[in-house]
Amino acid sequence: MEYEATYEYDAECEVLIRCDPHAKIISKDEPVWRNLGPKDDSYARAIYLGQGCWNKLDTISEEKALDILSQWGYVSKDKEI
Repeated sequence: MEYEATYEYDAECEVLIRCDPHAKIISKDEPVWRNLGPKDDSYARAIYLGQGCWNKLDTISEEKALDILSQWGYVSKDKEI
């Protein structure tokens, strides 16, 4: 079963989260997609439980996510955004 990705953006911290259905995170300072980990606890709680920093996240389109990644100078090595 194929899932359509959704994107959450934290403009203040310049963090983008892709859920498809597992959440991956990328930031302007660390432009590599990775799984949510212990240092991302607030984002993990927001995505999976609706708690944490949910109020800081804005749901955005894939087009907007691509635009943000382009502004950050992100170049995908495996056609994954």
